[in-house]
Amino acid sequence: MSTRKYLLVIAGAALLSVFLFVPDVNRGVPSAVTDPKGESDMTPEVREYAEEDPESIVVTVSMNPEEYERLRVENNRFMMKYPNINVELNNIEQDAVAHDVWVEQLQLGEAPDVMLMNSGWVQELAVKGYLLPTDSLGTGTGDPAPDQPVRLRAPLLWNSYLWGVPLDANPSIIVWNKSMLAEASLKDPPKDWDSFKELAMQVRAADPEAGTVALYPGGLNQLLYWLDAWVPNNLADAAYLRGGNETRNDRLRWLGTTENPGGLFRLSNKLTLGSELESLHLLSAVVSWSEYRALPQVQQNKLVIDHNEPKHVWMDSRSYVVSSGSRAAESAFAWVAEMTSANVQQQNYKRFGRLPAINSLYQSNSFTSSVSETPPYWWMPLLNEDPIGKPPDPEWQERKAGWEALWRQYAIGAIDIEAFIGAVQQVHNSSVNGL
Repeated sequence: MSTRKYLLVIAGAALLSVFLFVPDVNRGVPSAVTDPKGESDMTPEVREYAEEDPESIVVTVSMNPEEYERLRVENNRFMMKYPNINVELNNIEQDAVAHDVWVEQLQLGEAPDVMLMNSGWVQELAVKGYLLPTDSLGTGTGDPAPDQPVRLRAPLLWNSYLWGVPLDANPSIIVWNKSMLAEASLKDPPKDWDSFKELAMQVRAADPEAGTVALYPGGLNQLLYWLDAWVPNNLADAAYLRGGNETRNDRLRWLGTTENPGGLFRLSNKLTLGSELESLHLLSAVVSWSEYRALPQVQQNKLVIDHNEPKHVWMDSRSYVVSSGSRAAESAFAWVAEMTSANVQQQNYKRFGRLPAINSLYQSNSFTSSVSETPPYWWMPLLNEDPIGKPPDPEWQERKAGWEALWRQYAIGAIDIEAFIGAVQQVHNSSVNGL
């Protein structure tokens, strides 16, 4: 063999070895995706679907703009991971509007494939045949050790199937003015109605201008949480405003006669809640958990929270559901599974303070922390006790909408507390009689 041919053979062998043994320098190196807050996350590995036809799904959610922007980031990551699935995202910010829009779309067969809605609506839509069961996602009742909180799963259960996947919850809590409790020689909040009334009278005797409870105007859920705080666990349905509950009506009358106007107020600055309660000499207020968690530590130090409440944690919880009319149900379920993953839920809690729907994300070594990246462990029993508090029937949402309208009228002074109680009774009777 000539020297020239020998050199060509050697060069060819060397070039072949490069192709065979040197890995692709771009393989497995993810690019960076930057979210609206400037944080950088790594792009997941792209899956190959060469033999699968592309599919499109429509997802409509109901959330605030900040949450929606974060969801858009997660959705872009999903489409990079599943390049054969195109996802159209839409947002309806107002819950009440979203409910009516979805019901109409479902009736017409024009609903999105996936919806993120208040968990209290799920049973209503499942009974009407508008949803697909989500047990195929591994969240079914046959799972021997589900990692989802029992009370967040309860409103999704009907006819032995689950009809949604819980995402998060943002229940309200009662916060107490620590300095006023100290003035009454108390370290902990009152545990029952009689103790609360006794404390309220003591506070009023010391300062006739003092307030005992503050509720946001029009916030019916906060009223229900407050009513629910004073009943035993086995009577927790008092907050449903069922007709004929005189004990509950007496507490509403107490609220209407002792507070002016009705104990309702608006925060001037949500980040100074502790200081505002002190300056206004307010004994307590009902706020959402995310609002409390967002308070600076100096403001949290001015407050005491009751770790035994609330009972109806599902009232401000959200779940993903899949429409029974979806033509891409498998892709829809894949999207839901990604958007309810542990990583997504933990990041959402860190950013927005809504409690995750995964038990293992709760901080196991703390009963007091509220500013860490995981929620405090004392939420665990509240989320996993016997689910006595859940929507009592599919018509719950319709009745609740009527109650909310009445509560707003009371908040603006259009009706007094007696008129509110009487109208609530009428709404209940109309629902029961099917009018």
